Amino acid sequence: MILSLFKPLTFFLAALLALSPKTVPIGISSSLDANGSPTLHPTYSAAVKAAGGTPVTLPRVTSQAQADEIVSTLSGIVFSGGVDFDPKYFGEKILNGTVTIDPRRDSSDIFLGRAALKAGIPIMGICRGCQLINILKGGTLWQDLPSQHPSPILHKQKESSSIPTHNITVTKGTFLADIISGRSTVKVNSHHHQAIRDVGEGLRVSATAPDGIVEGIEGTGSQVVIGVQFHPEKLYEKDRTWKRFFKKFVKKCQKR
Repeated sequence: MILSLFKPLTFFLAALLALSPKTVPIGISSSLDANGSPTLHPTYSAAVKAAGGTPVTLPRVTSQAQADEIVSTLSGIVFSGGVDFDPKYFGEKILNGTVTIDPRRDSSDIFLGRAALKAGIPIMGICRGCQLINILKGGTLWQDLPSQHPSPILHKQKESSSIPTHNITVTKGTFLADIISGRSTVKVNSHHHQAIRDVGEGLRVSATAPDGIVEGIEGTGSQVVIGVQFHPEKLYEKDRTWKRFFKKFVKKCQKR
């Protein structure tokens, strides 16, 4: 079997395959500690579980073959937030000392993202995950918002992430527009250092901040691909808008 080729991942994959057929396994990418072990804030898993999915924290992968094998067991995937992306992935050099990267996570997320796009499963990108989607589609990022795109809006807010701090304007006819039920704006939180600059091929902007920063993207093809620059997993407990957001995504995954 293919599984035997990847001994470090055998236990993880076997556990996934043992799930009841009625469950909907949704992978969630993770950050890495000093030893390379996955770390993930529990709100991601909690939001997916509350929406009816079975959250699965994904390990680091070191090859495309490993990523393809893991993704083949999933009904959907969520790419979580984290540190900055190495600008080499969009053809630039590191701008300054504020850009903090983790090469281990960058390569793992790129492998998993390519696998998810190839497999056609629903994809959700949150914060860094939104940026990942854009990079995979050939887009670019602002490396350091404070120096490259000065704004009165604090995109790395001082308040708790459970508190929305600025409005975004949502594009009609998008996944987000359906979630906010006819409104044109909604208030969100903000915890990011980088952001989308040039939008990748096959993507459209679904939301923007008042200063023009892209706050949401989605795919224009048949595959469900959604990215948001904010953190709905920190808002869903208090705001039913974001409960609907995760529930709609899980329903898309259930159709797989």
